[in-house]
Amino acid sequence: MTSSPTSSDSSLEEEKFLKPEDVEECIPPKELEMMIEEKKVGTLDDFVTLRWYCMLVLLMAELTAFTATASSKVMVFAGATPTVVGCGGTPLNGCHELAAFRNGTNDCVPDLKYQFKSVQVEFNYVCDDAKKVKNTITVQTFGVLVGAAIFGQVSDTFGRRKALLISTLGNAIFNWISAYSPDLFYFMVWRTMAGVFTGGVTV
Repeated sequence: MTSSPTSSDSSLEEEKFLKPEDVEECIPPKELEMMIEEKKVGTLDDFVTLRWYCMLVLLMAELTAFTATASSKVMVFAGATPTVVGCGGTPLNGCHELAAFRNGTNDCVPDLKYQFKSVQVEFNYVCDDAKKVKNTITVQTFGVLVGAAIFGQVSDTFGRRKALLISTLGNAIFNWISAYSPDLFYFMVWRTMAGVFTGGVTV
């Protein structure tokens, strides 16, 4: 013999299957609005408003990053090795034939084939002399490390704005001077100084 459901059982069943609109009727409107606002997912616009000053800061950051990247690219590609194809109009194939052709007496200017005018081509450091260019690049890289250490202390002491302005200005000046270097030694000196200020830009 089965028992019929009581009124208390039916009320429990109704509570289990309450509809959303029934719940909303039980909550005051203000509290309901607050609950809806809390459930909203935040976006970037809720935290950052890109006005003209923010855009200026982002632009300056991109320019400084471009400066540091360009300086690093010079160090990478400055030592690109050209191919010796001749000397004084005589066709040759590589450094070994150039060394045999010169043989200590023929001091001709090598004819070079290259994709772009690297430091080796600019100052005519080829074959065995090419390692001198590699050594200057090592010195320039050391300048970046020194500059990062120096300008790290400068920025902590005098502020990042002053450190950034000084390093950017110094980097521009010494990069400009290095373009007029008469030989490899002065090129190394000016590029090392530019590397010091490049280290300041990256801090």
